[in-house]
Amino acid sequence: MPRSTLEQWIVLRMVVDTGSFSAAAAALNRSQSTISYALARLRDAIGVDLLRLDGRRAVLTPEGATLLADVTPLIEDFRRIERRGAAALRGERLQIRLLFDTLFPRDRLLGAIETFADDWPHISIDLHETVRQPVETVAWANYDLAILVAAPGAASAQIVAQVDLVAVAHPHHPLAKAGRPLTAAMLARHHRFEISSFDRASEVRRGRARIWRMNTVEAALDAVRRGHCFGWLPLHLVEADLAEGRLVRLVLEKPDIRTYRLALSAPDPGLGQDRALARFAELLRTG
Repeated sequence: MPRSTLEQWIVLRMVVDTGSFSAAAAALNRSQSTISYALARLRDAIGVDLLRLDGRRAVLTPEGATLLADVTPLIEDFRRIERRGAAALRGERLQIRLLFDTLFPRDRLLGAIETFADDWPHISIDLHETVRQPVETVAWANYDLAILVAAPGAASAQIVAQVDLVAVAHPHHPLAKAGRPLTAAMLARHHRFEISSFDRASEVRRGRARIWRMNTVEAALDAVRRGHCFGWLPLHLVEADLAEGRLVRLVLEKPDIRTYRLALSAPDPGLGQDRALARFAELLRTG
């Protein structure tokens, strides 16, 4: 068992914040002797002086400053746990589990999480990334929300994003220097990446030696930036690379844009009476 207690460290921090034992005692509604005793026990447990007097004010020693900085996150963690416990007592959820396709813009996802945390700090967001997973295959016992590629013709789907993919390559790639619109036959002579899930039980199809299968957009982008292959990447993700000349947009004989619609789904389409889940879903929809 630890020799020091969390209460002793909180007393130390209060003495430092208020500047004196008497002020800390008043703030904590304790007697000054109780404050002195707690700090004496803490000093004995740690083995070094944590405080010194600067005139009439109590200040941290260098060792005390370092150790209190280590303990402060633990104090905040305990407060967070207590808030989560209080929320659970009120019947509120403590976690939202989101399944999302790798094409969903990261800025929107992280922005929604940050905004949501301002109002619901006790709820953790559990993220699971997937690739081209049909909504029919989602195990809803494991997830509360899903953002997946909408099936063609899914008129009733709740579309939350439309992602345009464009054909790109490194400026020195042979396809970038072809000088004329690229045909399917010309593209087939070079390595191209595909972003797809990988099933170990499935067989790799023959005749596709020039296809590099990757399961994240980031891995594909890195390979293209290095000039190893070409392929279709989200326009919002490569705009800076195109503007600064790190990548070029390939000129194709056929249109080079592939558009994917991403839809938000849930086991209960109405999200019931769960205000937190409804709020997070709204943030994902509106960005």
